[in-house]
Amino acid sequence: MATSLETRSAVEVAQGEILRAVSQIGLPSAVYEVLREPQRLVSITIPVRMSDGRFKAFKGFRAQHTDVLGPGVGGVRLDPRLTADEVKARAIHTTLQCAVLGLPCGGAAGGVICDAALLSQQELEDLARGYLRAIAPLSGPEIDVPAYGSATGDQISGYVFDEYCRLHGRNSPGVATGKPRVLGGVGDRIEATGLGCAIVVREAMRRGGRELAGARIAFQGFGRAAGETAVLLASLGCRIVAASDGTSAWHDPEGLDVSALGRGGSPAGLGRPEGALEITPAELERLEVDVLVSAAAWRGLSPTGVRAGIVVEFARGSVNAQAATLLAGAGTLVVPHILATAGAPVLAYLEWAQSRVNFYWPSDEVHEKLERMMVSSVEEIWTLRGEFALPLRDAAYAVAVRRLASALAARGWIS
Repeated sequence: MATSLETRSAVEVAQGEILRAVSQIGLPSAVYEVLREPQRLVSITIPVRMSDGRFKAFKGFRAQHTDVLGPGVGGVRLDPRLTADEVKARAIHTTLQCAVLGLPCGGAAGGVICDAALLSQQELEDLARGYLRAIAPLSGPEIDVPAYGSATGDQISGYVFDEYCRLHGRNSPGVATGKPRVLGGVGDRIEATGLGCAIVVREAMRRGGRELAGARIAFQGFGRAAGETAVLLASLGCRIVAASDGTSAWHDPEGLDVSALGRGGSPAGLGRPEGALEITPAELERLEVDVLVSAAAWRGLSPTGVRAGIVVEFARGSVNAQAATLLAGAGTLVVPHILATAGAPVLAYLEWAQSRVNFYWPSDEVHEKLERMMVSSVEEIWTLRGEFALPLRDAAYAVAVRRLASALAARGWIS
């Protein structure tokens, strides 16, 4: 039976990770006090004229966690279930992602309570422009850089960029990330997330003395980012032996045809891959595999019966702190969400850096830079893990919090 997802709020979970890291490596308590809450949370209302001529007011948020390392970066989510608590938690986690990768950025996050699928393109454009106008006094290339894309498409970031330029009367491509390539965009955040995760899996396998070629990998959850990761790992010689989404789960010891599964599940399920057996999600978790990628936001991973050498927390909160501790005690390496999904903030940083100087790298060089940053971060985490005898997951948070603590001290925010 799967463990329940965290009963604590998303913010309390993030705060707990910071407090744990502070305690484990002996940092001053002031570090936790400064980082436990975002510096600001803005609540906004955006009036939009709908296609039928009526006006509708949409509620939105923007949280800016800390700018101690640099301007905030972070996505804008359009979700009918969005809450201020979730936005605050995402901002904190983005700070930790940036810090664990050594990026000169802080964490921010935002969103609007709406269902993007129900809005016309014109309504989406008006909503995006209205959101930027509402947060304009607190945004800019040196303050806070929002990102759209993925679910809504890169065109939305193009509108945001244009609206900022109109407001300020100057061209400023560094104001948003996730833009179309013609406006300085560098690629798809979902693809970058998949690439970053594949790199981390490769490095964890290598450092754990495991062969990548022929490695058995299972995916609990198969959204688009997980699908991108699966395709990349399969290209490296791994066997994707199991995959599930919210409706079905399939297993083939010889390896599933990843191209047939597609790069992301669908509401109708993955469909039956040729030669595969249908299993339950619980059975998938207990398969004897080298890597289990926990990418199911709807399901908490139970440590009981897990036989994977490495567990990757690909969906935030899918492996809670209690489960991670039990897994680590059983000798399983647990890769935390802040590292497994760090490809997205790296891509945002690279786009922001390019846009600031109007000098653009080719795609292959962007991917090379992303890989170097991910590999360097894993090396630093592995070193701290040995220094403090910490589980891998805890070491990743400790690297991030230690870097933030050093910046706080250097700027005189703590003593």
